[in-house]
Amino acid sequence: MPISTSVITGTVAHKHELAGSTGGYLAEGLTGITGGIAGEVLTATATDVPVWAAAGSGTWTADGTDSGDKASLNVSGMTGRDITHIFYQVEPSTISTSEYPRMRVNSQNVNYDCCLFNQYVTGATDLEWNQTATGFFLGHEDGHTSEYQYVGDIYLYKGISTQESTGMFMTLRGLTYRNDSSQMSYIIYGGGYQPDTNPITDISFTMTSGNISGKIQVNSMDYQ
Repeated sequence: MPISTSVITGTVAHKHELAGSTGGYLAEGLTGITGGIAGEVLTATATDVPVWAAAGSGTWTADGTDSGDKASLNVSGMTGRDITHIFYQVEPSTISTSEYPRMRVNSQNVNYDCCLFNQYVTGATDLEWNQTATGFFLGHEDGHTSEYQYVGDIYLYKGISTQESTGMFMTLRGLTYRNDSSQMSYIIYGGGYQPDTNPITDISFTMTSGNISGKIQVNSMDYQ
């Protein structure tokens, strides 16, 4: 705001643009605006006067992650939204002919009426996807004698109380990989039971015996 007088009475209108003659840019880290808290951003308003507001977030919320070699991989304490998206990359800690991973929701044994499609790459002669007593299996081939790795993602849809079936629904895309070249990929669609219309607040992965090793990530969203 150029000015040639040594006395300023009142205020002088000015603006800040690139050119020094019009004030120049505000200096980063040196010029502040009152108000606001850490993490907030300036947001436009109808009056063209920006105000501090919470930063916008994406549609999906990252609820949590877990990793390691232990009895259970678990993400809990979630708000419980309409749709939960789970990524998993796991394997048994030790090779066994009877170990395979399973998922539980809200610490409950998950059971589904499954309609599934399997694409067999090699091997995979006897598969189990569902068992009421122990939770939902991510994939299981009887009689394997070498380490399996299980990779995929799962969508869980909370039941809607006004619909004919209030049970939770699920879709799963997975790959089971074995280091002796026996692999299979699969897609599973499940119409189910627990936890019905209750919020999904806890996801856990275990093996049928022994520790599970790997990583999981849980995200969620509400219908917009």
